[in-house]
Amino acid sequence: MKNKIIIIEPDTEFATRLAAALEKGQYQATIVRNVRDACLILVQQHQDLAFVPAQSDDGLFRALLILQPDLPLVGIVPAQHTPLPQAQRSRLKTLLSKTRFDVELPLVLEAILQKPVSPMFLEPDQGPTQVVSVVDMGRVVALLQQASKQAGLSVLFTQNRSVLAFAGEVSNEQANLIAARCQQTWLGELLTAQMQFYRLPGRVGELLLYSRPIGANNALILVASPTTPLSMLRTQAERLQPQLLELTGMEITVAAAAPAPLPALPVPARSSYAYAILWRAREPLPDFLHIPLRRALERIAKANACMVTHFDVTEQYVHLVVNCPPGRNGTWAAHLFKNGSERELQTQFQVRTTFWTTGHYATESPDPLPPAELDLFMQNTLTM
Repeated sequence: MKNKIIIIEPDTEFATRLAAALEKGQYQATIVRNVRDACLILVQQHQDLAFVPAQSDDGLFRALLILQPDLPLVGIVPAQHTPLPQAQRSRLKTLLSKTRFDVELPLVLEAILQKPVSPMFLEPDQGPTQVVSVVDMGRVVALLQQASKQAGLSVLFTQNRSVLAFAGEVSNEQANLIAARCQQTWLGELLTAQMQFYRLPGRVGELLLYSRPIGANNALILVASPTTPLSMLRTQAERLQPQLLELTGMEITVAAAAPAPLPALPVPARSSYAYAILWRAREPLPDFLHIPLRRALERIAKANACMVTHFDVTEQYVHLVVNCPPGRNGTWAAHLFKNGSERELQTQFQVRTTFWTTGHYATESPDPLPPAELDLFMQNTLTM
């Protein structure tokens, strides 16, 4: 597991150079701009080391150590022999000078983290360059907190199985369980979103998890009650996704070894096809059937190697976007989910009621149908 290191440094240029060097040495670096943002990170996630301005007010050091008493502090100084008051020097494990940080950094890390110097630090900086992304976690945390308050949701920002930041009603332990669940069940790069129900240990009732990838390694996870409309979750995700992409897109160029040329590969065949499908309820669908219906549709998808990326269950209609395996089309998907869900509801509630009208609408699309298309279908179908 990577050591987590927080950098509190108003000099953005130096902070990003330091973060890039740490990432090159296989450390997880987080840049924040001030003590408030640093405290928000420490409340949520234990850090192994903090780089701080050595000439800061003593209040910065106290605030960090109150939240994490065992946090080693390394002071950043402009030059090697910068004088410091004894009160400040006593709070710091050691110093790192900006003018010699490339030489001093591996020694500092080895001394404090008790790990051998990574060979990555010893390689000369030459040859082609690569881009390293640095996450502005202070602004990420503020964004998640704002979204959580406005929408009444728990919001997680993750990297693989690790929770980088979260806001809302879940605890740190619960956030880690949710992140692990979403990472384990993610079905691949072809999906733009994924929805599932999940029951946390020791908690009554299920949660609705809606996740979206943010770049190559990060993800946004919205945690809501099972009755939350999917349209609301999609709206929130679409609002947050570009902002998180911007905040994770601070790109720094660092030296890297030239990669070996890769052989040309054939373009892979599509492994799934997405269809938007829609059918109408014979009678207004009662609210108490909405959750059993969603669960039935999810079971049908899992049993048939499908993935439902959009649910819209109303009293008048059911609208899905479904990723189907190769060889299957929209008509197959519509019959599968429409007839299968009706049978499951009839079996579960021991009734012979016909829930759906005759007919359906299906078209190849990875996105939900626009309102105008939904209205056209509803206007041109009659309740049977």
